[in-house]
Amino acid sequence: MTIFGRRPITFHSILTVNQCTGDLLAAMEKDPWYIFPALYSSRPVMGTLTKNGFRIRKPRRNLPQFAPFFYGTLREDATGTLIEGHFGMNPVTKVFTIFWFVMFYGSAYFSFGLPALFFLLVPGGGMILLSQLLVYSDRKYLLEFLERTFKARRVSANTIEL
Repeated sequence: MTIFGRRPITFHSILTVNQCTGDLLAAMEKDPWYIFPALYSSRPVMGTLTKNGFRIRKPRRNLPQFAPFFYGTLREDATGTLIEGHFGMNPVTKVFTIFWFVMFYGSAYFSFGLPALFFLLVPGGGMILLSQLLVYSDRKYLLEFLERTFKARRVSANTIEL
């Protein structure tokens, strides 16, 4: 499980890029707010689609800011479409979390010294890890969604998993 890192994920679909785009638009509800994501949708995923790629997430009622997004691109291939992407945190949440850690822990260090950092770092880091564990099932949900929607197979080491 990565919190701020990126682990590339690749799928291969026999559909064309236009078919993949149409299927994604049909299954996706536009996510209206980037900073404060909407909580509920009647469709399986929420997100945005641009000419350069797409960003999707599972609609959830709890911890939507910490929910993983799948950032992907669709690229034409000789036999269909390559869907390449990675999971990541909402960039606004990432920036806010880093800012919060720097400000909060910096002020604690200058006010109380080095021992205070340990007692604050453990609960603060635990909060982020706990929030990631609570939304961990979203990753599996989104991967299954991509496989179903694009009729795709996961690609690993230049071979398609059957």
